[in-house]
Amino acid sequence: MRITSRRLFYIFILLLITSSFLLAMQSLNNSSINSQRNLGPNDEQEIRQAIAAHLNADINNLTINIIQNTGLHARGSVENGYFIATKVNGVWLIVADGQAMPDCQSLIQYSFPPGMVTECPSLSPTGDSNYDLKVAIASYLNADINSLTINIHINTGIHARGSVENGYFMAAKVNNIWKIVADG
Repeated sequence: MRITSRRLFYIFILLLITSSFLLAMQSLNNSSINSQRNLGPNDEQEIRQAIAAHLNADINNLTINIIQNTGLHARGSVENGYFIATKVNGVWLIVADGQAMPDCQSLIQYSFPPGMVTECPSLSPTGDSNYDLKVAIASYLNADINSLTINIHINTGIHARGSVENGYFMAAKVNNIWKIVADG
């Protein structure tokens, strides 16, 4: 196979653009995580206490990052895993945690907002692949789906590409879940 200088140039440009956008998105994601929180005055501490009790661990020995909180539902990371929580009768309850995929059927009863638990496309109210893809993009960017302009140019059902705000995305469906594989 002969690689022409023109193709090599395009490959180089694509890699350059992808790497610079990935660095920019990582920085944007890190700053938007904090701005996307909607915590009540005691929510953060109550969630941390619920996680510590759930794991039977000392709260001071845990690294807990609350990524999203609606006031009734929350998700984030704890140590090298994740947690998903909901508030039941005013008390935070950890309904899933660990490193494995959560049991989506058990989460249905807690009425998580669409897109909050991206591992569970069955929680989508529409069953629409384009909607599920948009939810995955919004989750990937840690942004509200309603605040983004997302255009899907091609969706084969397992691969998709399109634009989001001033950039692009490429996605693939893995185990029936949309994963963003490139953006910028």
